[in-house]
Amino acid sequence: MTQLMEPRSEERTARQRSVPQPRPQARTATPVPRWRRIVPALSISAMALGAVYATVPFTFADAVECQQHGLSGATAAPGTAAGTIIGDMNLRCAEAGNSRIAVGASVAGLAAVLGLGAAFAPTTAEVNARRPLEDDDDNRVQNGARPVPAGASR
Repeated sequence: MTQLMEPRSEERTARQRSVPQPRPQARTATPVPRWRRIVPALSISAMALGAVYATVPFTFADAVECQQHGLSGATAAPGTAAGTIIGDMNLRCAEAGNSRIAVGASVAGLAAVLGLGAAFAPTTAEVNARRPLEDDDDNRVQNGARPVPAGASR
């Protein structure tokens, strides 16, 4: 019974083979340029500042304190004295709040486009690697020679 359960000597050697170690690969990737790391970080900062600008309370016309209610608009703060020059305080605060939201969204959108463009922009090494290798005489047209269409006789 024990003979059936023990592996044969051939199976034992097959199980004891070591796993081959991977070969060390040469580093072919070029280092990422500094601007490619800085521009996306700056664009994320600009997006955050745009969101803060759109949601922070503000003073309209140096007289009316407006409270921003997230991204839904602004209203005059309670206890703000009504003025005759400004007119309807809630309407003016709402207009100013909506314009702040539009400016913040525009800044965030432009920063997102700039950041994505910088993050995925090819480096000089990548551009050079994609260029086809130039042959001396095969692909060049001689100076003064006109290309002849295929099938045309000379």
